[in-house]
Amino acid sequence: MKVKTTLPHYPKFVQVSGLDSYQLNELKCSTPMLHDDASLVYLYCWQNNKKNLLVSKIGERAYVYKTSPIIPGEYSKEIIVTDQALSDIDWSYIAKNVKSKRKTFNFIQPKADKQSINSSCRLLVSNMQSSNFIYNYDVMAHLEMQGSSYSYYRWVQHKFAKTYGDQIVVKIKDLDTTINRDEYYELFEDWYYFNTDGAKVNDNEEFAFNNIWDAGRFSKYGLSCIEVRFDGKLVGFAIVERMDGWLLSHFQKANLNLSFINYFIFHETIKFASDIRSAIVCYTNDMGITGLRQFKTNLKPDLIEPRLRISVFNDQWQNMQ
Repeated sequence: MKVKTTLPHYPKFVQVSGLDSYQLNELKCSTPMLHDDASLVYLYCWQNNKKNLLVSKIGERAYVYKTSPIIPGEYSKEIIVTDQALSDIDWSYIAKNVKSKRKTFNFIQPKADKQSINSSCRLLVSNMQSSNFIYNYDVMAHLEMQGSSYSYYRWVQHKFAKTYGDQIVVKIKDLDTTINRDEYYELFEDWYYFNTDGAKVNDNEEFAFNNIWDAGRFSKYGLSCIEVRFDGKLVGFAIVERMDGWLLSHFQKANLNLSFINYFIFHETIKFASDIRSAIVCYTNDMGITGLRQFKTNLKPDLIEPRLRISVFNDQWQNMQ
């Protein structure tokens, strides 16, 4: 899919005007990297200023997104999104164009190897904090649930079906204006009531959750909702985004009075991914919530990917002053 706006090379940026034009979605579709920092929901819903997302290129298959912070006073961040290896990025070019001695990027790339960098400029590469892991699940493996490693997962699915049975109804919906938002907000708040660590991220996630309904009118670009009802009442949902062979889960909330309901929603997400021929389900980072991290680990991820932070040093900077 061709991008309508010609992208300048870093460090020059062009402003992308959000979902009201097709540019943002086309950038997403043309970007091979399939993680949440390159997703429509992240680029639109988690930004404080949806009209001020800046984009540039540092190669044929490498983009830099400059995002605005959610909380006023925080720094904006620049994210390199690519399918290239670290060693294939022209870090020397970036270093020459850095307007300070040191410039730090977030780097999102599958199976990034910190030892593979071959660059003439100085780089410092480190993992970001542990709350920034991304969890990937193989769809076929989780459908089949074979082997001893899936024994707890199989038991949970059986226990939930035996307890709640035919009273559970699952529907897949486009995320559009026909959805009853009040039900979703009520469940969203209930989730935090039962989650002892929830207050840490409530404000930020609620900000993004409020924006999801705006993005919902663009459901034809891949936004769907997996809705779970018990005796007609909404008891769980997952808002997901389809991305070129992956299914990315952004928001999942549930009434925790129903034992193991989050495992059930996850399995419904796996089944939906299979139906639309997605090979991988990707869960976004655990935001530092201990219970959420444990839950995502219990789901038996096939790959846990760290996000990297890369600092590029311009050794000529002082001579330029």
